[in-house]
Amino acid sequence: MTLGEKVSKLRNKHNMSQGDLAEKINVSRQSISKWETGASIPDLDKLVALSNLFQVSIDDLAKEDVRADKSIEDGATCQEKNTTPRRIYGTQKIIGFILIAAAIICIILAMVFAKRFLMIPTVYLLLCGCLCLLVKKYVALLIGWITFLPIAISLPYFISSSMGAIFYRSYYQNGNYFGLLISFIMWLQLLGLVWFTIKIKVFRKKEK
Repeated sequence: MTLGEKVSKLRNKHNMSQGDLAEKINVSRQSISKWETGASIPDLDKLVALSNLFQVSIDDLAKEDVRADKSIEDGATCQEKNTTPRRIYGTQKIIGFILIAAAIICIILAMVFAKRFLMIPTVYLLLCGCLCLLVKKYVALLIGWITFLPIAISLPYFISSSMGAIFYRSYYQNGNYFGLLISFIMWLQLLGLVWFTIKIKVFRKKEK
């Protein structure tokens, strides 16, 4: 690629117009247009400004060879890779604040109407909200485990079923299909959580 093509590619990858780029490095939009079409080339100080802005070396901008082109490609996609986790964590924080707000509403309702059972979802909402705010990675997996464990333990007390229901002949003989369905769903959730946990551990080992 020529210098102009590299500037154009980097500018587009960073979602900048020619005017945006011109403003950032203190030149006219016409200068950017001339660089990209090859009608002129930037001065050394502007090359330095482009290098700093796009996080690529001056050599990679100026040289017309395969290695330089590869560096430009890497530099063009670098910002996208770095900003994606930030966007995800930003959305996660919003969800965290919503969950905490819902927990506060539950507390108010429990106090006003004297409904103690509302404290159960309150604790869960607070816990999930705090996880969303404090944990940057794998928060969905953590919430999955936190949801699964208390439900699995409390099943026999609320619906007269358990995870082991699918292994007991009495459930089939008595036609307790609801209990069997709940047991089957819980096993699916457990297998899914275990699979994702193992997958994440393997992925992290490969990263290292």
